[in-house]
Amino acid sequence: MDFNFEWFDKKTGAPIISVARYGLTFNKGAVNKMNKPEYVLLGFDKSSQLIGVKVCDENEEMKTEFSSRERQGYVRINNKQFIKYVASALDDEGKFETKTLQYIGKWYEDSKLMIIDLKKPYNESGDDSEEIEEDQE
Repeated sequence: MDFNFEWFDKKTGAPIISVARYGLTFNKGAVNKMNKPEYVLLGFDKSSQLIGVKVCDENEEMKTEFSSRERQGYVRINNKQFIKYVASALDDEGKFETKTLQYIGKWYEDSKLMIIDLKKPYNESGDDSEEIEEDQE
């Protein structure tokens, strides 16, 4: 019998990406799942309401620094214009103005692509400073 388990590391947790009016924050689980890339591309699929974060190299013209922004395992990408662009395509255009939404990212190793499905928030907090508390038993 063949199984294809992906073993969970509770030290890093699930790959959670927070979307707020200032940009995107990737928790330790997301950063580790992506293998701490130096650079990424940010993309948005309007019809599917998906944000794509794709690993790229330093020669990519539209690259965004990623691993150099890491602080205590988390990576924050400040990009208000990208969030405004994304929000303008959603039914609730002011969605990220007053609250931070968190999503479980889906990593595609073959494509080096993290997908954030904006139709499936993990939580809806009204406080921009709220972070997911992880059980540290």
